[in-house]
Amino acid sequence: MKVFVENKYYKLEKATPGSAGIDLALIRDETIYPLDRIFNKIQSKIPLYRTGTRVQFPPNTFGIVALRSGIARKGIHLANHIGIIDNDYRGEIYLALYTSRPHEIKLEKYTRVAQLIILPTINYDIAQVEQINRNTARGENGFNSTGEKAKPIRD
Repeated sequence: MKVFVENKYYKLEKATPGSAGIDLALIRDETIYPLDRIFNKIQSKIPLYRTGTRVQFPPNTFGIVALRSGIARKGIHLANHIGIIDNDYRGEIYLALYTSRPHEIKLEKYTRVAQLIILPTINYDIAQVEQINRNTARGENGFNSTGEKAKPIRD
């Protein structure tokens, strides 16, 4: 499978042969702000940070953008937690970032912040009906309805 990537700022690659994703980096020095400062003082939307990357996915695939674990440990988060990039999107990949820390965090140019993971798309038809079958073991029970704790092997 070949993925076509466009980036004139840094080399796009997997960190190791076993890596699930392609690392995405920032293309300039950036400041990541706390949520309260963003909404109270800067603007009404979370800032978007440039990666300089455009992608042409193979047919029947799409991309997920996930934060790198080392960045998450610094208290930085993707605003949408994961990003979905549709197969037909050809614009630059931006990252909506904020910090849960009380202070801003500086990141240097070319800091690898996220990973682009490519997955297969399941094509399906949508059948809109009057009512779906709700008769399952779970039914309409949602959040935490199957219990909170795992069953121990032994106590």
